[in-house]
Amino acid sequence: MDVVVSLQPTSPLRRPQHIDDGIHLLFKSGAESVVGLCQARHNPYWMWVIRDGEVMRLFSEGWNFQRRQDLPVVYRVNGAFYANQRHVIMEYGRILGKTIRGLIMTEEDSIDIDSSLDFTLAQTLLRSRRKMLRKHSAKPV
Repeated sequence: MDVVVSLQPTSPLRRPQHIDDGIHLLFKSGAESVVGLCQARHNPYWMWVIRDGEVMRLFSEGWNFQRRQDLPVVYRVNGAFYANQRHVIMEYGRILGKTIRGLIMTEEDSIDIDSSLDFTLAQTLLRSRRKMLRKHSAKPV
């Protein structure tokens, strides 16, 4: 199977292990695509829209949930990783095939730099990661 991997440059906190795990999942599952996901910070079941000036729930079944803990867990595409069988890109002309598996990543590894705030957060997380690596790689005397 020929594989095409796309790594979004605005997602610099993905780790090499994510790439390996995603490709392994693509081969193991037989799916056409694997995409990086992380748990959504804001659940869409409690989101609202405005239609003709009226405020309405985005999903009517959102009324069924009284507590945040009872909401279904939802994920967002984090943009950090896409792996596809080559034919998906060549035949469908898109980056997600018909059968898709998700590579679940942490929110910290899923930072997508779209604003100066995102950039500052990414810098802070990278500094923290480097500090931890130095601390753990220091050899006792």
